[in-house]
Amino acid sequence: MSDLNLEANAAKIQLLPHKPSTTPSRDPLSSDTALIVDFAPMIDPENGGAEIISYHLQYDDSSGGSIWTDLIGLASDSLALTHTVSTSIQVGSIYRYRYRAKNAFGFGPFSEPLYLYAARVPVQIAQVTITNEDTVVRISWAAPSYNGGSPILGYRIKIQEQDGGKSEQMTYCNGLEPTIKANRYCIVPMTVLTSDPYHLVQGHHNIFATVEALNVVGYS
Repeated sequence: MSDLNLEANAAKIQLLPHKPSTTPSRDPLSSDTALIVDFAPMIDPENGGAEIISYHLQYDDSSGGSIWTDLIGLASDSLALTHTVSTSIQVGSIYRYRYRAKNAFGFGPFSEPLYLYAARVPVQIAQVTITNEDTVVRISWAAPSYNGGSPILGYRIKIQEQDGGKSEQMTYCNGLEPTIKANRYCIVPMTVLTSDPYHLVQGHHNIFATVEALNVVGYS
């Protein structure tokens, strides 16, 4: 018998599913009141060479990883790749999520955990004030009225260019710098605004700026 025929007659080795190579992921629609996670389907060779018949998802219900609660895929098989928890959410808390897969031979090991904050991006900043102080410009702003359920980590300040585009001014307005973050203002020399990339003409162009607040989820 030729090597080709031996290969054709060889049985495919089938095993338990592997440990998932990725954690569950935070769905973009997840918020401070709804925890939504997605996870990727497991295909060969991660599936152990056999079709996946269930994905088992757990979370720790903000217990610090000490108590894991079954959500889907254990009591009855489930091939769902997304799940929402929208009751008894503690805003600002951290929830751990993990999942594993089952084929005809049983369950494989759990994935590494996703750390999911019960939070959303901060609300839009309501007020930005720009004051011309002779040779400098002061840009100041109010804190967002709601931080999204997570502390504010910093701000992103963009100044409008002559052509309408916007650029961050990281030298003088780095909103991640502790002093600027705490005081909520920055001071920019007029010579910076008349130079690249802004090219504003003093006495001719108005100065416009936008400020976004950052928390653990992202920018407002």
